[in-house]
Amino acid sequence: MQNRRTWTALALTALCLDLSGNYVIQGEDGRVHISITQHQCDRITIVRKSTYLGKLTTERHTLTLDGVNRKDTPWFGSREQGRTSARFVGAELQVKTQTSGAALTLTYTLNPTGDLLEETGQTGVAIAPMIAKREK
Repeated sequence: MQNRRTWTALALTALCLDLSGNYVIQGEDGRVHISITQHQCDRITIVRKSTYLGKLTTERHTLTLDGVNRKDTPWFGSREQGRTSARFVGAELQVKTQTSGAALTLTYTLNPTGDLLEETGQTGVAIAPMIAKREK
């Protein structure tokens, strides 16, 4: 029985890419620092610190990686609290957040150089993917 449990644990670990690290997106008028702390395939914390035209905003999201919608802090400077779910689909972390006014899907994965690829989309609207450079 021990071998079966060990094999199952190894198989589950292989399904979950470790995104932990510090990343930065440099824009024309500011930058976004993204810090990800991942606890195996169970939980992930994403902290976004955005500086835009000298104004700093910080948001923190601690998400259980089971695909279940739960209350969450607002994303991208919104003032409305929503519900967010997160889960891995292959090597991609899919985060879906919804408020009364909008639904947003974020997909996180790593490119071959270890940088974070963040793709954001709303129903019917695709937003160009952003590459957040891994900080050394």
